[in-house]
Amino acid sequence: NNDTAQCSICKKDYSRKGRTNTSLKNHLKCKHPEEYTCFLNCEIENQEASTKSLKEGKIPTPIEEAKKQLSLEEALRADKQYDKNNPKSVMIDKLIGEMIAVQDLPFHFVEGIGFRRLMSAIMPKYNLRGRNFFTNYVCNDLYEKVAAEVKKIIKEFKHMTFTTDIWTDPSANVSLLSLTCHGINENFERKSIILKCETFEDRHTGDIIAEKYECMLTEWGIARDQVHCIIRDEGEILKENVDTEILRLCNACETYSPPPPKRSRTAASIEGGEEQPSTSSACKLSLQNELEVMLCSSDEEESSSIDVSSDMNVKILLKQYSKEKRITLSENPLDWWRTRGRTTYKELSALAQRFLASPPASVPSEQLFSSAGIIYKPSRNRLQAEKASQLLFLKYNLPLIRFQY
Repeated sequence: NNDTAQCSICKKDYSRKGRTNTSLKNHLKCKHPEEYTCFLNCEIENQEASTKSLKEGKIPTPIEEAKKQLSLEEALRADKQYDKNNPKSVMIDKLIGEMIAVQDLPFHFVEGIGFRRLMSAIMPKYNLRGRNFFTNYVCNDLYEKVAAEVKKIIKEFKHMTFTTDIWTDPSANVSLLSLTCHGINENFERKSIILKCETFEDRHTGDIIAEKYECMLTEWGIARDQVHCIIRDEGEILKENVDTEILRLCNACETYSPPPPKRSRTAASIEGGEEQPSTSSACKLSLQNELEVMLCSSDEEESSSIDVSSDMNVKILLKQYSKEKRITLSENPLDWWRTRGRTTYKELSALAQRFLASPPASVPSEQLFSSAGIIYKPSRNRLQAEKASQLLFLKYNLPLIRFQY
C-alpha cells in the first residue's frame, strides 16, 4: 500500500510514509548486497540511456519506461531463474515456438511489453529469450523435427496424389510454389500433408516449375512410380508443365517394345463393359487399365493352368465386389474399406488406396495460400521467403502430427 512496502526477497515490511525509496535502498544494501549491486548497475544504465536520449532530443515514452522497470525486476531475480537447459525452460521455449507458427505471430512478438509482463507474472523463473533465438529455433530446430515426423507418414503411402498452386504477393515481391501430398495408409486413413512451399525468384516458365517439382520430390525421397497424379488449377503455366510431363512419359514408353498381345479371358470381359454405366469415365478407364496390367502380368509369369485358375479367381472376386450394396453419398468409402473391404477384397485394396486418395480439385493448395497472405501481413512484410515457407509448413503439419515430435 502507500504506507508500507514489502521486500520481495525476505518478505519484510518497511515504512514509506515519506514517499521515498531511501529506506528500501538501505535495506537492499545491508541485507542483500548482490541484488543491490545489480540494482545499481541497472540504475546507471538507465541514467546513461536517459542522458543520451535527452542529448538527442528524444523523450522516453511510457512504454519505454515500463520496459526499463521490467528489466530491473528481471535483473533482481536473475539468480533464481531457470537455466536454459532446464526441462521446464525447454518446454516453454517449445510452446512459444509452436504458438508463433500456428498463430501467425511475428517473431518480435516475444519482445513486446505485454507478453513480457505476462510471462513475468505467470512464470517468473523463466528466462524469456529474444526474437533472434525464436527465429532460429522455429525455422531450424522445430522445422527439422516436424519434417522428420512427416517423412515417417509419407513412408506409409504406397502411392500419392499431389495438388499444387502458385501464389504471388507483389507487396512483398515473393512467389511461392506449393506441393501438397494426399495418401491413404494401411488403416485406410486419408491424410493431406503440406510438403513444401518452394520460393520462386525466377520467371514462372514450365521448365523452371518442372525443375522445382523434381527438387521437392527428391528432397522428400518420393520416387516417380509413387506419384499417382498431380492436380492443378487452370493456370496456363501449370497446365503446360503437367502436359509436358505427360508427353515425356509417353515418349519414354515408345522406346520399349510392346509385350506380346496375350490377353486373359477375364481381361477381355472387363473390356467388354459393365452392367451399369459410370459417370466417372476417366477414372473407370484408368482403373480398368490397372486391372488389365495385373491380369496380363500374371499371365506372363505363371503356367497356363495356373493362369486359368488365377483369372477365374479374379473374375469371381470382381463379380462378388460388383454385387456389394452401394454405400450412400453421405457415407465415407474409406470406412467401408477399413471395416470390410480390406479383408474381403484384399487384392483390390491397393487400388482403392491409390484412387481414393485423390481430392476432387486443387483446393487444398489454394487454401494454403490464404494463410500465406496472413503471414505476409504489414507487420511481417520483410519476412524472408524461405522462412515464410517454413512457417506455412509448421502451421499445417504441427496439428497433423498432434504436436508430437
